[in-house]
Amino acid sequence: MKKLLRKIICTIDNSEIISAIRRGLIMVIPVLMLGSFALILKSMPFDGYQRFISHIFSGAFLQMLNFIYDATFGIISVYMAFSISTYFIKALGAKSNYAFVGALTTVVSFFILCGVNINDVNYIHFGTEGIFTAIFCGIIVSKLYVAIINNIKIPFRLYADGIDMEFNDAIIAMIPAVTIVILAAIVNYLVCIAFGVDCFQEFYVSVVGLIFRGKEATFLNGFIFVVTSCVMWFLGIYGDDVLEDVSGKIFSSGIAKNIKLIAEGKQPTEILSKTFFNHFVLVGGCGTAICLLVAVAIFSKRKINRNLSKIAAVPMLFNVDEIMVFGYPIIYNPYLLAPFLVTPVVAYCISYFAMKFGFVPMIIRDVEWTTPIILSGYKATGSMRGAVLQIVIMVVGVIIYMPFVKIYDKSKMRSEAARMKELTNILKKAENDNEEINILEVPGVPGALAKCLAADIKNALEDRDIRLFYQLQYDNDFKCIGAETLLRYNHPIHGYIYPPLIIKIAEESGILSKLERYLFEEAAYDYQFIAGLTDKSYKISVNVTISTILEPSFITFLENLKKEFNIKDNEMCIEITEQMAIKSDSEFEKVLNQVKNLGFMIAIDDFSMGSTSIKYLQKNQFDIVKLDGSIVKEMMTNERSRDIISSIVYLAKSLNFKVLAEYVETEEQMQALKEIGCDYYQGYHFSKAVTSQEFFNIIQK
Repeated sequence: MKKLLRKIICTIDNSEIISAIRRGLIMVIPVLMLGSFALILKSMPFDGYQRFISHIFSGAFLQMLNFIYDATFGIISVYMAFSISTYFIKALGAKSNYAFVGALTTVVSFFILCGVNINDVNYIHFGTEGIFTAIFCGIIVSKLYVAIINNIKIPFRLYADGIDMEFNDAIIAMIPAVTIVILAAIVNYLVCIAFGVDCFQEFYVSVVGLIFRGKEATFLNGFIFVVTSCVMWFLGIYGDDVLEDVSGKIFSSGIAKNIKLIAEGKQPTEILSKTFFNHFVLVGGCGTAICLLVAVAIFSKRKINRNLSKIAAVPMLFNVDEIMVFGYPIIYNPYLLAPFLVTPVVAYCISYFAMKFGFVPMIIRDVEWTTPIILSGYKATGSMRGAVLQIVIMVVGVIIYMPFVKIYDKSKMRSEAARMKELTNILKKAENDNEEINILEVPGVPGALAKCLAADIKNALEDRDIRLFYQLQYDNDFKCIGAETLLRYNHPIHGYIYPPLIIKIAEESGILSKLERYLFEEAAYDYQFIAGLTDKSYKISVNVTISTILEPSFITFLENLKKEFNIKDNEMCIEITEQMAIKSDSEFEKVLNQVKNLGFMIAIDDFSMGSTSIKYLQKNQFDIVKLDGSIVKEMMTNERSRDIISSIVYLAKSLNFKVLAEYVETEEQMQALKEIGCDYYQGYHFSKAVTSQEFFNIIQK
C-alpha cells in the first residue's frame, strides 16, 4: 500500500500537466496579493472604518481600491489561463516565440468559452468563477497548439527586407492559433445550442449545480456542500464561488428565519447559513486553511514554509487564503488531500452539533466574510461561546494538519536533496573528467535548479548571508599557526551547498569577482578581530581565482583593504590552484609580484609535480605550496605518493618555501609527513571546518 501511494505521489509530482497548473497558479500570486490587500482594505468589517474610507478624498480612496480589486481578482481567470498555458507549452518543448503566441491563443479561446460579447460582457466569468475554464483552456489548448505546430511542414520561408526569422515564426504560429480559435468557437456554439446556455462556462456551472437541485438546508446537504467545495478547491477551482448560486438558494434564508423567530419571542431553529460556513467551517478559507497556517508556522522545519505562513497570515486573518493555498501548495498535493477534506468536515460536525444541542447559540446575524476569527464568532452568535467554538475548531484542525505537514516536509526535503545531489554530481563528474561545463545550461530539472540557485546566491551576497568557515592549520609542535577560509552558504531550502558549485554558478552569473572580494573583506574583518584578541600572529589564507586577480582594480582593492584593516605583512595569504596557474601568462606573473610587494603571501594549492608548478617555483613567486590532497591521502598505501611528497619537500628546502599538507586525517599520516620534513598541516586530524566564533575561541584558549 505504501509503495502504491508513493508511486501515485511520484506520478503526480512528475506530471507535466499538474506541474504547469501549479506553476501557473503560483505565478499569479503577486496579482492575488495585490487583490487580497485591496479587498481587505475595502472590506474591513468595522462601521467607523467603512464610513472613513467612504468619505476620505470624497470616496476616491475606496474607488481606487475597487479599481485594484477589479483588475486583479476581477479578471484572475484571464491571468491564470495565460500563465498556465505559458508554462505548459514550454514544458512540451515549444520555442519561446511559439509559447507566447500559444498563451495568447489560450486567452482568446478562454474568452470564447466564457461567452465574451462586446455588447454584453459577463465579467463574473473572468473572475474566480471562471478558473475551471481557465485551467481547461490552459491544458487542452496548449496541448493542441504544440501538437499542431510540431507537425507543420512549411515548404518555404519568406526572405525580404524587414522580414526575419521572428516574422517567419509568427506566420507559422498563426496556423495552430487560427485552427484552435475556430475550434473553440465551434465547441462553444454547439454547447449553447445543445444545452440552452449562453456559453461553455455557464454550462459547467449549471452541471455542478445539479448536485444540489431541489435540495433543502439539511445536515446531509450541508455536508455534501462542504466536501464538494473543498474537492473543487483542491483541483484549483474556487468551489465556494462556483457554488455561490447553490449556497444562496439553499442556505441564505437561515438567518432571516432565526431573526423572525426571535422577533416572535421564539427560539431560533436554523443552523445552516452562509455565515455558518464562512466562519465556523471554512475558517481562514477553504479547507479550514487557518489551521494549516498555524500548523505550518509551528511544526514545519522548512524555513521557506514558515516564511510563507508569515506572508499569508494577515490575508488569512480576513479569510483570504489564496497565498497559502497556491503557494504552499495545496493544489494537487496528495500529501494534504486528506486533512484538506477532513478538517472542514470535522469543523462542520463540531459546529453543527454544538449549535443543535445548545452548547453554542445559533447564528442570529449576517457577518461579513472578511471578519477575523473570534470577532466573527462573537458577532454571528451574539455570544463569546461562538468565539470559543472557533478556537476549538482551530485547535482540532491544527492537530489534524500537524502530522501531514511533517510528512510533507520530509517528502520535500528528500526530493530537494535528490535534485541537489544530481546537480552536484554533474559538476563533480565534470571536475573528475577535467571537462568544461556550463552548469546554467544543463537541461531539465538540474539546469532549472542551477538557475534558481544563481538568483539565490546573488540575493544572499547582497544580504551578506554567505559565511566564512575556517579550517585551522598547525605546525610540527601541534600549535595553531593560522587557518584557511572556506566558503559556506546555508541555503534556506537545500542547506549547505557544495562550495565549488557556488563558485561555478557565481562565475557563470558574472558575480564571481564580487563574491570573492566580499569573502576577502570578511576574512580581513576577522583578521582584525583576531589581532585584538592576541599578540600572536595568525596567518589567514583566502582563495581567489585568476580572473579576479587580473582585474585592473584588484591591486587597488588590496591596498585599501590593508589600510582599512591594518593588515601586517605576511599575515594574509592568497591561495590559487595549480590548475589556475597553468592558465596564466606574463600579465599574471606581473600581478603576483605586485601582490607580494604589498605584503601579501601567495600559496599555490593542489600542488603536484607538473612543469608549470616547477616554473613558478623557479621564479620564487610562491611562499607556500599546499600538497595535492589526493597525494596525501594515498601516501600511506602508495609508495610513489610518498616519493613525490619527499621530492616536493626537498625542493622546499633548496628553494626556501614552506610545504603544507592538506587532508591529514590520522596521527600516522602526520608522523610520516613530519619525518619527510613537512612544515604545516591541515585536516580533520587537527580540526574540522569551524565557524569564525569557534576559531576565535580556540585562539583565546
